[in-house]
Amino acid sequence: PECFTEEPIHGPEMDIWSLGILLYVSLTGTFPFGGATQKKLKENICKNRQASISCQEMPGEIEELLASMLEKDPR
Repeated sequence: PECFTEEPIHGPEMDIWSLGILLYVSLTGTFPFGGATQKKLKENICKNRQASISCQEMPGEIEELLASMLEKDPR
């Protein structure tokens, strides 16, 4: 989400977020953010509107890890 701001942040924050996306897709087969248009997708990412995790049997620790990895940096 930081890549959409006026002053993009580069560094470990973006790497962790990207790895969170990859982990989410690997575990669920779906993307964590959706949107019918690019504008809506960007809005959902910036407002941290994640889809609910679709894998019913995922341990709570994994859900917590994904939530922390996909959390928008509060800066």
